[in-house]
Order: sequence, then structure tokens, then C-alpha cells
Amino acid sequence: MTTEQAPKMYTQYEVDELIRKAIRQDREFLVQIIRSLPDLDPTTKQGWIENPLVVAGVLNKFAPPTQAMASVSTIIHVDRSIRPVYSDFVEKVMTPNLDYTGPATYDILKDISLWRHEKQKGRGAEVSARIIFNHLQENGIESCGNLQDALAIQKLGVAIFKKAFGKNYIYFWKSVVQFHSGMLEVPRLFVDGNRVVQDFVSLAVNCGIDDLTLRFAK
Repeated sequence: MTTEQAPKMYTQYEVDELIRKAIRQDREFLVQIIRSLPDLDPTTKQGWIENPLVVAGVLNKFAPPTQAMASVSTIIHVDRSIRPVYSDFVEKVMTPNLDYTGPATYDILKDISLWRHEKQKGRGAEVSARIIFNHLQENGIESCGNLQDALAIQKLGVAIFKKAFGKNYIYFWKSVVQFHSGMLEVPRLFVDGNRVVQDFVSLAVNCGIDDLTLRFAK
């Protein structure tokens, strides 16, 4: 007869030491990345700031994916012949002519860009969501994502979302709706703990540097 061996129990000191080692390794790793960066011109630096997917693409070339990540697809499939399914609380879709537009298949790591309004650029900068919506209506809102895209991306899970978008809030402006209350709201995605959340946010709020618009690459 054999008895099962009790699992190792770490002391509080050992736990603290493991955390310190992990933090130290991450810090040293980031230092090496910074030291190895080429001397980029200001235009290129600003381009990386405004489109973090470019940075992710550069780094991913040198970092082989883990076995778990390698098995997860970043390809999105959307049936554009079907209208997005809106809540019963929705009174009106503001751009209904765009409900069926957009690519049927795309890779969220390669085929999209992340856009900010000029007044969102810079730490602490903010602009009204209504101003962003008005701007996009006059400047290519058809290149934005809609509610279908948001729901499809949400299904990929937290790991893929963070890989593509980091900790940013991602907005889908082709599906701005008016609820029965009269409020205009836009769907967005963000990470909350270990899940990707899809909600609607009022156009009365201000959007900052972390509030990004998903647009399809031309």
C-alpha cells in the first residue's frame, strides 16, 4: 500500500523570493530590449506609439509562440450577409447601411490597425466620443468594425486579445446605436480580470490614449 506524498507547501519567505526573482527577471529582460533598440527617428517612434500592433509584429518575429498560443487561431470569420443582432433595448442603429459591410475573413494581428483621434494622442489627452463618431462619419467610418466583429474577437479569449490589443479599450464605431432612453452608445471590448468584456459606452464620455478604434487595413 502506498501513500500519496503531500504537495510541497512554500513558506511566506519562499513565496516572496519567487516573486522578487520574477520581477527582477522581467526588469532585466525589459532593460535588454531597450538597450537593443535601434536609434529610431521621431516619426517612427510616434508611429509605434499610435499603432502598437507594429511593435507587436516586430517583437513576435523574434519570440517563438508558446505551444498553447500556437494552437489558437487569430483569424476572424464574420458572415456579412447577416445583420448584427442588437439588444431589444436598441431603438435605432445610426449607420444601418454599414451593417453588412466589412471583410468576411481577417487576421487581427495582420489585417487591422488601431486608430486614435488627433486629440487623443498624448498622455492625459481626451476627446468626446461624440466628436470621434462625427469625425469618422466624415472620414471613413466604413473601415471600422461593428458589433459582429466585437463578438467574434471576444470569443478568442484573453490571451489573444492581450496579444493583439494589450490593455486598451477597443471601439467598434459602425454599430453606434440609440437606446430607448435616447442615449447614443458604441460597443467596445476590454479585459476585466481573466475575461474579455463586451459592453456599450455612452458617446457623452471622453476617450483617452487607451481608447482605440479598430479599423481594417486597406
